[in-house]
Amino acid sequence: KGKFDVPPDQNLRFGWVIVDGEQAAVIHCRKLTRYDDDLMPAGMDLELHDEKGRVHTITGTVVAGFPMHPWNNSRWPICLTRWKLNGSIDGYGDIQDGHWGDFILAVR
Repeated sequence: KGKFDVPPDQNLRFGWVIVDGEQAAVIHCRKLTRYDDDLMPAGMDLELHDEKGRVHTITGTVVAGFPMHPWNNSRWPICLTRWKLNGSIDGYGDIQDGHWGDFILAVR
């Protein structure tokens, strides 16, 4: 809905990729989180650009998740995720997604 858009130059704090044993800094990132009707992450699409000019496309599909509520004004879904790198390499990891009350109310 546009209320929580983050400018593209502010959505990455730091990151690295390792390709063939060589580490490279991530210099640009695009991220799209897909949500289900209960605001649980259903998946994520990432496009990472590294300092060597390579682009890495990563797609995550949530396998299972838990909507943890550590405080009464927030919710932090933690999800087991199956990841694909450039459409072929499989791996498992997580998505941790923080939702403050103002976000939940705005997107409902």
